[in-house]
Amino acid sequence: MTEFKLLAPYDFVPLDPFVFEPDWAERVSHDVPFADGHSGSLFLHIEALTPLFVGAGQAKPSGDRTGCTEKRAFTIGDRPAIPGTSLKGAIRNVLEIASFGRIGPMMDDIRLSLRDLHNPRDYVLKMTEKKEGGYAPKAKAGFLEIDDDGEWWLTPCDYSVVRQTDLEIHYKAAHQVHLNLGRRQSAKDKYDQLAKVPLDLRFNAGPWSVADNDFAPGRYLSRAHDLGRGTTLGRLVMTGQPQDRDKGPRKNSGKGSGKAVEFLFHSRGERRKLSAETRFTFEAVHRDPNTHRPQGSWAYWQPRLEKREAVPVFWLESQESGRQTEDGIAAMGLSMMFRLAYPMGTRSHARQNGDGLDLAAVMFGHAPDGTEGDALKGRVRCRDAICVDGDWGEWVEMPMLAPKPGFYPAYVRQQRGEQGTVDRVPVEKPPSDDGNWGNGVAGYTTFMTDGAVIRGWKRYPVSRNVRQRARPEKGGDNVMSRFRPLREGATFWTRVDFHNLRLTELGALAWAITFGARDGRYCHALGGARFAGYGCTRLTIVGADIEPNAPDEPRRNDALLWDQAIPAFTATMERAVPRGWARSPQLRELLSMADPEAESGNLGEMAGPKPFQDAKRERAFLPLHSGGVDPGQEKLPSFRSGRGGPKEGTRGRASPPAITKGSVDGEAVEILKRSGWVVTVRFVESGDIEDIDANELDG
Repeated sequence: MTEFKLLAPYDFVPLDPFVFEPDWAERVSHDVPFADGHSGSLFLHIEALTPLFVGAGQAKPSGDRTGCTEKRAFTIGDRPAIPGTSLKGAIRNVLEIASFGRIGPMMDDIRLSLRDLHNPRDYVLKMTEKKEGGYAPKAKAGFLEIDDDGEWWLTPCDYSVVRQTDLEIHYKAAHQVHLNLGRRQSAKDKYDQLAKVPLDLRFNAGPWSVADNDFAPGRYLSRAHDLGRGTTLGRLVMTGQPQDRDKGPRKNSGKGSGKAVEFLFHSRGERRKLSAETRFTFEAVHRDPNTHRPQGSWAYWQPRLEKREAVPVFWLESQESGRQTEDGIAAMGLSMMFRLAYPMGTRSHARQNGDGLDLAAVMFGHAPDGTEGDALKGRVRCRDAICVDGDWGEWVEMPMLAPKPGFYPAYVRQQRGEQGTVDRVPVEKPPSDDGNWGNGVAGYTTFMTDGAVIRGWKRYPVSRNVRQRARPEKGGDNVMSRFRPLREGATFWTRVDFHNLRLTELGALAWAITFGARDGRYCHALGGARFAGYGCTRLTIVGADIEPNAPDEPRRNDALLWDQAIPAFTATMERAVPRGWARSPQLRELLSMADPEAESGNLGEMAGPKPFQDAKRERAFLPLHSGGVDPGQEKLPSFRSGRGGPKEGTRGRASPPAITKGSVDGEAVEILKRSGWVVTVRFVESGDIEDIDANELDG
């Protein structure tokens, strides 16, 4: 197997189930001072180590005809600036990670979906079933409609497939319309070609069977014949053409392997009312997760539905899929092999303990689900940072599209199978009664898998270099943005105000600004195009005005931060984190991604769909930026689908030795915790806590 490198402009700080919940959370107040509380300001100097662009909305350039969008820089008056909200977000995110905070409330709860023809377990076997001589789609057909009360209704119907070439011949003869349905195009493009002619056609529906000719070979379907003169009346339904019909010759055939059929929906049944859950799931899959606007074919059909037009859909019966629903519909889409929604939103996979407020919420504020409720006002305020020295650089054009969180080799915690130059997930073997998987497939964990966990806190690692992003194959100039960054070396001044922070909280704030390092080694990523290395910025505390709540204590300067406050924070965390804070994988990855000198070999981008497909074929997943191991990615054996988890005895190692004391390289250690072959030990002499492989342990 060739070595394959999965590249990404982002990486993850592993998600730990432990959440630190300050025991003073219920006593936080703006009116009642803490005995060890402090109020005042920290004065910050900010330096851009790479070009920096902070946007403030966008508009099309005057007279521009390319569709490229110009992004306007944030300024105060005529001076470049960084909004205080941007600084607050960056500092708070570091604190959330460093203080073992709760990720769920801070992430969008997105209902993602899956369409992966190389994933038998989570997609193919849910959408198709084996028939003698071939395969049958499980998807049924129907028409979606909306009534005057806004309720959605589905009218089931039968369907047959029809050759594109037969349609092209029919419409040329009957309506003098010259169709080209076989070129790569969207469903909308196809319907536009037939905008002025009827879509209702007469034909004869063949029996449901498996064909061995070139008419949808190997698939159990009803095939349409006698187009334009049969006894059955149907509505022509067309779906997108992902590649040209004649592209890539089909095995043992001189014809292309591209999509060569469309559909005729006919013989309507009794309509049924759709549940709110079915509607929500369908719309979630067919809209942009950021803008919530309809996308793809739904952008074409949604306005027509609102105008009371019947929209052709495919759907899965809940009885057959095993997912019981109120209306009997497990899933619904706009093509026969439609995107299948995951059963839960992403927030459900952020599996952490407890339900109290974390340290970041206690300091920066908390508003549950955007409501007033038990909202807590923040005690930290970041002011806008004004540029005091800097020049505008050259204009830059690049696509600013966000990465897709549905790519599970990166966004979902994976089991580690083979290790080497590239870590891979285990091979998953087919169930004994289903031999269509060959020698096995990549045993990926997806959001469909029981117990799936998100990878963790997503961050863009800082870098000393900016990278050009490749123009996407689709979209052209319509997805390109134009912006003018400040040159590297630009400097800013600002201040952070705080009120009634305990000494530990003050230390946490200072640590989150500087990553606990006085030498400026670590940096934040601010502004736009962080995925390309822009916005690597160093924040330095250059002064402080700190007034203790205690009336007999004098005002203090920044020495208090380094001598007392930061040590108080780190000591609190060291006591709180079960496996130790300073050596934790969470802190290791945070600092690694904040170090511009610690660039990962996996930092970069993959252009086009092929590299992502290759990554899955190679069973690769995104490694951690530091090269370390996520403790949640156990070295598990191969497993078989439907067998309830890992099989004993595969992949070779017996259970680790059950000892409570031992030594590592001659140093005495105590065993604190075991997780498979990962052992957490405390070195008796130094008190250091570390995760090691059980093979390193001498009994």
